[in-house]
Amino acid sequence: MSKIDLSKLSIVSDFNLVNSLIAMTKVYETIEDKDIPRIEEYIQNKFVDKDLLKIGMQIVNDKKNKISHIEIKEKAEFELNEYMDRKDRERQAKQEA
Repeated sequence: MSKIDLSKLSIVSDFNLVNSLIAMTKVYETIEDKDIPRIEEYIQNKFVDKDLLKIGMQIVNDKKNKISHIEIKEKAEFELNEYMDRKDRERQAKQEA
């Protein structure tokens, strides 16, 4: 099982939103179907970064599709690590320019 590389959180401008997604991967096992519309609305209203929005909505869609908690968590961790790596590369490219 992959783990989220927390060392890269400092390079992400939407730090609190990334933390929200990390928290979602930890608690999603206990979220009930009735909670999904509220969570979906929260994600759509708060996540301006299209990549974070996509990751958040994927978590919700996976839950709707009854994908296991472990699978949801692993996919979200992978996507968040990819996102943070991308942001790190962008930051490094700006510094080199």
